[in-house]
Amino acid sequence: MKGNRRWSVLLALFLLLSLINSRSFATSSEDEARTMDNRRHQAILAADIAALETLLADDLIFIHSNGTVDNQGQFLAPLKSEDLRVKNTVHEDVRVRVFGDVAIVTGKMTPTAVFKGEERTYTFLYSNVWVRRNDRWQMGHWQSTGLPAKP
Repeated sequence: MKGNRRWSVLLALFLLLSLINSRSFATSSEDEARTMDNRRHQAILAADIAALETLLADDLIFIHSNGTVDNQGQFLAPLKSEDLRVKNTVHEDVRVRVFGDVAIVTGKMTPTAVFKGEERTYTFLYSNVWVRRNDRWQMGHWQSTGLPAKP
């Protein structure tokens, strides 16, 4: 009877530690994905092409709010040529959900950018997909939906 009780206590302790550890992993993964998304935003503001080439998957699919679809090279081209400069961005309602090695980041974003000399401010909802490959997160997909301008 004593032996069974010990095993029961050990099993209960093991299960409790497993639950705590799995929650820590989820929180850690959420934090990692949020950090990577913030790094991407900072790299865009700084026009840091080298950082973006690391953060964006080679097979990136980037769907702009106007329906244009870019791969990684096409997305980076206006930043490289300096046709595009993002001056600032405001982020709201950012949420991160993790499903194993995939994280989905959603939110509302209002960037102010200068494209070929013309300054514009947009507001859109977005979702992007981060994938953990070889122990590092990369953004593999972006989709945004433009919101109407405020009157």
